[in-house]
Amino acid sequence: MDEKAGADRKGKESTPLKLIMTKNVYDFLNSVKPKGKEEERCGLLVGRKKENFFADEIFEIRNVKASVSEFELDPAESLKVFEYAERKEKEVIGVWHTHPFWKAYPSAKDLAGMKLFPGVWVIVSRDEMKAFVLEDDINEIEIVVKF
Repeated sequence: MDEKAGADRKGKESTPLKLIMTKNVYDFLNSVKPKGKEEERCGLLVGRKKENFFADEIFEIRNVKASVSEFELDPAESLKVFEYAERKEKEVIGVWHTHPFWKAYPSAKDLAGMKLFPGVWVIVSRDEMKAFVLEDDINEIEIVVKF
């Protein structure tokens, strides 16, 4: 995990981004850890983005690809989550999905998705859960659970 401070685009020193999530969000993500040959599961994280990402709600969205190796969020279900977030004066801050057979690191398809939907991307594999953002490169960010 890269936690070194760096300079942002304006030249000011910045601290590493974090994904802060409630225990309910964390527990849900732990509950979807792949155990067998199931399809990738996916969804959206809702909360706020200020200095860090803060996720206090999580939604599972149907994977229209129904595949063990890729996902695509159902557009109609996704729209409902965006509308919900707006009503609650929150934001959709990120995407989460599982990797049933691979480590928790963005694939080439994930990278393409990160370019289309900037925000935090959480990947849950059989053994681990990691969060990433795309800046100039893919950067892993720390996950902090707020109890």
